[in-house]
Amino acid sequence: MKKGKKLIIANWKMNPGGADAARELFLATRRAAAGATRRVSVAVCPPAPFLTVLSRLANKTVIIGAQDSFWRNGGHYTGEIAPEMLKDAGAQFVLSGHSERRERGETDDMVSRKTQAVLREGMTAVVCVGEKVRDENGAFFSSLREQIKASFARVQRRFITDVIIAYEPLWAIGKNWREAARPEDVREAAIFIRKTLSDIFGDEGVLVPVLYGGSVGPENAEGLLRGGDIAGFLVGHESLDPEAFAFLIKLANEAKV
Repeated sequence: MKKGKKLIIANWKMNPGGADAARELFLATRRAAAGATRRVSVAVCPPAPFLTVLSRLANKTVIIGAQDSFWRNGGHYTGEIAPEMLKDAGAQFVLSGHSERRERGETDDMVSRKTQAVLREGMTAVVCVGEKVRDENGAFFSSLREQIKASFARVQRRFITDVIIAYEPLWAIGKNWREAARPEDVREAAIFIRKTLSDIFGDEGVLVPVLYGGSVGPENAEGLLRGGDIAGFLVGHESLDPEAFAFLIKLANEAKV
């Protein structure tokens, strides 16, 4: 992520269904980003089978990342994908600890192992964190702090400059924009996340970029950029709609924050 630029990451999840459709969607994303690179960096996380073909289409405008990684290179781990394989396929960064994977049983320790493995391979780690509920008395801060500490327990301090955080409050995911996190909620969490990282890693922890992911759309994106104290977005559903994603890119490029 270039200093001074917002970062918009498209997480395609398990979409689309074939390589031709993936290529078409990627080219549409690349066209959308072509005129908005002054203040914005754009990245795409496709399903793993499409990494190699799409990496050939990547350029300075749009880069490629992976949605997940295993924590070792080589071994008896059927179905897993090693960090070195992802790098060889063209991935420049990897998501770690996405909320959907955590909901399916991925632990903080697994996230920590994966993050360290990705960083050792020379890629950027986008580590996803977020509380399940937000109570009025602020008790959720304690659980968020413990999640962050455990998710970085195995990460060496020298790698912190290659880390990006994606704040994903589970209570906001899948909601309409009126029920999603408010800019002040996101700003509060972003400040707390950076403070927690500084407690672990020192002054450089404060400089870790924080993205927001959780029901981001055309209706609330501008407010989040202006008031959320964030460095960009991790976008799910809207990234599959080229027009909607293009709007988010344009908005981030024009936002005066």
